[in-house]
Amino acid sequence: MNCSAVSAQYNVATGTLRDLNKALTRDCGQVQNGTLCLPAPCQVAMQWYDGGIEPFQLMAADGPYPNMSFTQFMRWNTAASHSRIWPGDYICTGPPGGAYVAALVPGSTGGKPVYTTTATPAKETPPGTIKNCGHYYDTISGDYCQMIAMNFSITFDQLRTMNPQLDTDCLNLWANASYCVATVRGSTLTPITLSSTSMKPSSTSVKPSSTSTAKVTAAPPAPTQSGASKACYEWYTAADGDYCYLVYTKFGITFDQLRAWNTALDSDCTNMWPGYAYCVKA
Repeated sequence: MNCSAVSAQYNVATGTLRDLNKALTRDCGQVQNGTLCLPAPCQVAMQWYDGGIEPFQLMAADGPYPNMSFTQFMRWNTAASHSRIWPGDYICTGPPGGAYVAALVPGSTGGKPVYTTTATPAKETPPGTIKNCGHYYDTISGDYCQMIAMNFSITFDQLRTMNPQLDTDCLNLWANASYCVATVRGSTLTPITLSSTSMKPSSTSVKPSSTSTAKVTAAPPAPTQSGASKACYEWYTAADGDYCYLVYTKFGITFDQLRAWNTALDSDCTNMWPGYAYCVKA
């Protein structure tokens, strides 16, 4: 039995399996009798590309998974941050452990989840968010309003009514914040007039100021080299063996952009440090 067979039998990502069992080689050969550490199971699919394939290519417009975001893929397949997808590897095409399904009210026959108690937001909520919220969604860099509304089976107008900070074009969606996406059972959403004066950022309401910049930018998840952008929306932590071409093609940017946002990088990219965070979207 090799790694692909183990992945198929237990529905796990092959790259993550290798990461958790350091004694395994890339091709795995014959998995010896013994105990293996298995990641959480997921919906899997085998990939076979001669020479392997970079993760971002799988999500290209002409790739097999154009509707999967790069952020989703990297969360579900953590080994892809430092390794190609090799021929015969299985990848997770859904979240390990399965997607969260909210409990239904006793006696309910199905449909949209029903929330009977007020939820507690895990992150800061924008000003004006309703108090009788049954469920919050924590935004990440790259989110947009229509995606959030579709994921929770609500309309954009309902999302804005629950979170009146949002403007009509959703240009001020905060990253790393909690947005209400469902009310407590029995609550009534009262449509509000979202005028240009109440919805557009102003110096006294929603406009990001010097004290609120962190709401629209992301904090680096690891140390940074000097000169890293202070207004970065997405970071990548370099792993052993990474090099600039791999990083900037993975995130669909140019080498000049990567260097502009990480000015310590030299023109030959000989000083990318493993374990350090590099800005890939500013």
